[in-house]
Amino acid sequence: MIVNHTILAFLLALKDFSTHLSVTEKQNLQDVGKQLRYQPRACQTHIEPLLLQIVQANNQLNNSYQFYKDKLNKFETVPPELLPTNQQINDLLTENSGLIEKGFNSDSLPKGYEQQLNNVMILVSQADNPEELVKKLSFLGKLKQLLTQSSQ
Repeated sequence: MIVNHTILAFLLALKDFSTHLSVTEKQNLQDVGKQLRYQPRACQTHIEPLLLQIVQANNQLNNSYQFYKDKLNKFETVPPELLPTNQQINDLLTENSGLIEKGFNSDSLPKGYEQQLNNVMILVSQADNPEELVKKLSFLGKLKQLLTQSSQ
């Protein structure tokens, strides 16, 4: 199963983030979410560069992102049980009642786990406090544990 390591590494780095994103960083993250919602197939050409601009402009976020990206790149696949489920996404929607749309129409690509990951990214990016919301995602804690164990 191919999973977007850029998005996963970003979410993991944001989970570790100890301060709040700036207003500009939040606005840029909202732009990433909008792009992902309306043009999910443009992930490599448009969305990833926008996300990397946010990461590279913040030293703490960048250091954590690089750590997780390097770890994720060593895995060909991420075990399915370490990826978001429909229930986790629905829990995010419940907590953020203002966010009622998911990222994709039924006839759009991508599908499966990539869609779930994109939906999580969209919901996180549109939250008032994305750095707090991402801390509630249990699948990231399990993935982080696997990645940090693999470095020992």
